[in-house]
Amino acid sequence: MLSQTNLRWGFSLSSSPPYFCFSSYVFVHTQNLHWKVYPRPELPYIKVAKTHSTFQLLVPDHNEVYMADMRKIEHVLKTNFASYSKGAFTQSILSDIFGQGIFVVDGEKWKQQRKLASFEFSTRVLRDASCSVFRRNAAKLVRIFFEISCSRGVFDMHVRFAYEMYLGFHIQKLHCLERSSKEGTAFMKAYDESTALTYFRYIDPFWKLKRIFNLGFEAFLKNYVKVVDDFMHQVINSRRRLQEEQKDVVSKFYITTFALQNIDKEDILLRVKNPEEMNDKYLRDIILNFMFTGKDTSATTLSSYSRTNALSLRSADIDLKALPCSSNSMYDGRCVDADDILPDGFRVRKGDNVNYITYAMGRMPYIWGKDAEISDLKDGLKMEFSSPNHPSNSSHFTLAGPRICLGKDFAYRLMQIVAMALLSFFRFKLADETKPVTYRTMFTLHIDGKVDDILPDGFRWRKGDGVYYMAYAMGRMPYVWGEDAEDFRPERWLKNGIFQPESPFKFIAFHEGPRICLGKDFAYRQMKIVSTALFFFFRFKLADETKNVTIFTGKSIRNQNYPPVKGTVFHQFLYFNRLYDYQTEVAKTHSTYRLLAVDHSQLYTTDTRNIEHVLKTNFASYSKGAFNQSILSDIFGQGIFVVDGEKWKQQRKLASFEFSTRVLRDVSCSVFRRNAAKLVRVVLGISSSGRVFDMQDLLMRCTLDSIFKVGFGIELHCLEGSSKEGTAFMKAFDESTALTYFRYVDPFWKLKRIFNLGSEASLKKYVNVIDDFVHQVISNKRRLQDEQKNVIDKEDILSRFLLESVKNPEEMNDKYLRDIILNFMIAGKDTSANTLSWLFYMLSKNPLIQEKVVQEVRDVVGNQVGEAKVDEFMENIIEETLERMHYLHAALTETLRLYPAVPIDGRCADVDDILPDGFRVRKGDNVNYITYAMGRMPYIWGNDANDFRPERWLENGIFQPESPFKFVAFHAGPRICLGKDFAYRQMKIVAMALLSFFRFKLADETKPVTYRTMFTLHIDGSLPMIAVPRTT
Repeated sequence: MLSQTNLRWGFSLSSSPPYFCFSSYVFVHTQNLHWKVYPRPELPYIKVAKTHSTFQLLVPDHNEVYMADMRKIEHVLKTNFASYSKGAFTQSILSDIFGQGIFVVDGEKWKQQRKLASFEFSTRVLRDASCSVFRRNAAKLVRIFFEISCSRGVFDMHVRFAYEMYLGFHIQKLHCLERSSKEGTAFMKAYDESTALTYFRYIDPFWKLKRIFNLGFEAFLKNYVKVVDDFMHQVINSRRRLQEEQKDVVSKFYITTFALQNIDKEDILLRVKNPEEMNDKYLRDIILNFMFTGKDTSATTLSSYSRTNALSLRSADIDLKALPCSSNSMYDGRCVDADDILPDGFRVRKGDNVNYITYAMGRMPYIWGKDAEISDLKDGLKMEFSSPNHPSNSSHFTLAGPRICLGKDFAYRLMQIVAMALLSFFRFKLADETKPVTYRTMFTLHIDGKVDDILPDGFRWRKGDGVYYMAYAMGRMPYVWGEDAEDFRPERWLKNGIFQPESPFKFIAFHEGPRICLGKDFAYRQMKIVSTALFFFFRFKLADETKNVTIFTGKSIRNQNYPPVKGTVFHQFLYFNRLYDYQTEVAKTHSTYRLLAVDHSQLYTTDTRNIEHVLKTNFASYSKGAFNQSILSDIFGQGIFVVDGEKWKQQRKLASFEFSTRVLRDVSCSVFRRNAAKLVRVVLGISSSGRVFDMQDLLMRCTLDSIFKVGFGIELHCLEGSSKEGTAFMKAFDESTALTYFRYVDPFWKLKRIFNLGSEASLKKYVNVIDDFVHQVISNKRRLQDEQKNVIDKEDILSRFLLESVKNPEEMNDKYLRDIILNFMIAGKDTSANTLSWLFYMLSKNPLIQEKVVQEVRDVVGNQVGEAKVDEFMENIIEETLERMHYLHAALTETLRLYPAVPIDGRCADVDDILPDGFRVRKGDNVNYITYAMGRMPYIWGNDANDFRPERWLENGIFQPESPFKFVAFHAGPRICLGKDFAYRQMKIVAMALLSFFRFKLADETKPVTYRTMFTLHIDGSLPMIAVPRTT
């Protein structure tokens, strides 16, 4: 189960049902129910529901909530009915087969069909007519069983007669029981298969794509639906023709859902007042929906009942207790139309699906008692008479609330008639007591009868299953070769010195049967000649007796030449909210490991030798790679953090020149001091009223103002809160970087981008906000440049890039400049603000260290307090002052060690390579160094690696830097961060200003502070703090 932290894209786990896995887990378990190891069918849901009556599965754009709690079922289906509907998700899945029928629609269409159907089910005519049909077809069934029993034949109990009982249509007789109607049999098969394939859409993330290209299951579904449609329209047309011939009442078109003896004019369609809306397509949908509820539910319940009880009781009473254990619908549910709170306090959000698991409910001891999984007639009768007014207890059969099943009594009548007829004449037993009976996973609980083969040991196989014999494993099996199976002993093949062959199905090295290897003797002849020659002339021995010899199977999971596999990239999805801590846990035992992806591997390392090799020694063999660039390009375009080659060299060269100039250093210091003074005054205003404030938000605004002034020559005024455009831009930038990072763990992001769904739809909107804002900045800057011409202020970085663009206007266009701006911004705003936020968090947790920093500031700058002293204090912060702040520098660096601004980074291998620790890397693999984990590794920083201790960086009070491949917060090698000194300068000025005037503490010491998983290490949510003005 996931950590109890906030999912940015979903629920807060502390107020929502627990997560157990993502929805593809259902896909993995869809077919596992056909194996003999399951003595009886049991969904993974059941095991979970026994300990959690409500839980969730993860889906990229919503959540699937499952429940076996009666209170919540009543809440969803009755109490708060108006807040739940079928929902667009379910309707999109069901519409191809069920169209606009009663089980798919909501609103007026549902009310219309419900009203008409409700009247029909309440009439005595229908009850009498249906009983007549049920009796007639039950009699047919008895006669068929008489014929089978006389020949002592084995038969399939899965009831076929239900089609005739529900598809009378007066003139159309299917004769499914007699198997005399080819059209009826074809329709029955097409209907069953189409509902099964439609149900599979719930777990197939690519069904829409497959439908577009008419592939796989969707191609089959399309064909089956066509068969169903043709049959239905033929039925409707035949009925229309009959009415015209009989000249009954031409204007009153009738199609009954039941086979009546004569045309009954008091029917549903007689009362249709809108013939244009209720056209043939709509009638087809109504028919199929009624047929689904009438045929499938009754037939599957009777079949499951027969299996559960072996129909051994000569009784007319259906065992109601058996029904919960063999529910005709495994689960059903509704979609949340508005945020809601369930009775047990769990929250659900708009768009979530809330499902009640009827199959699991029937097996829950906390609902039915300790004998919940035992079929007991008495308990069934008790349930029937003790709680008739609580349909949530038995929602498996009737649903509940305003959409409660209208045909409940109708269905019971049918099942009772059939059961009475059969049990009165026969005693039934299973043909094979040892053979497991399982269900087919679809809308209704069909008994699975599609078995193509049964192996001698009883296991069953389906058409399309892969069956493999493991010759390698067989040679090592004691139950095949004896206890010495793994010993190399040629004597086992000899008798009196003569070779004795074994059964070719025991020794299957050359295959067997009609496809036995024709070259068997040829191969033996060749091997004998070669080995005889070599052994006659030589004695052989291994060059290294200690070295293991293994079988090469490509990039094997167990291949010791590659880093150990610790999972797949889907593990990152499961642990996304605490991803860096998960990576840290693994790195403590494996300094280099990998996660498997579909077309490459993701390598993770904390080995400083490997990091130096990738970032410096073998720099030319690694790049950002197409995988990273495809993920990052929408937001960062062709900026310096994304590109390689000439574009990277060009931007690096220009930026390197800028960061090395004294002009930029002096300008940046001036801007940092001015904005730090603003920040002090803002905090003074807050502290005077004793209010709690979000330190991270203030620092983000401060650094954004600074980077825009230094980088682009623009006063944004975010800190004062006077720039709505700036605030909107800041939010859009933060959200877009978070959503872009989520692509690394979302396997469907490209598909979602194509169809503009979920997180990709949100990302697109945020990127548009960013683009509009940045292009406006560039346009204003160009306009200013044209107005001032040669007098233009060249102190900011953007101005210098604009001047450079004049030399190459085609390549360095506005789009390229936009990319450069955003890349500099993430480096200048996020990294500094994040580090300062974590610094103040750590100083609040360690007040003694906070006071040590303050003492150093006073020793170097002087003791100045009060608002009047702010400007005077800021003027005293000069370059020489900053260089003397060794303890503050150590505190900032210690913060970066534990909370690096970029928690993980990496490169893509352009060629096959071998890392210094001996592990191999294949072309296309990503090699990532885990900066966050490195700061916590005892084998790098000692046993106190998790302690916040600035003193580790000092020697005699002087700061001592570490190797950039050990402390890799600023990257290393040719791509080392150019703004390192720039960042330290800004962070020191802001920290000195705030700490000189305030004492900081957390607003709530007990509340955990965690990170948000994205490119830079944001604090998740906010950092509530209290600032106490210093008086001395």
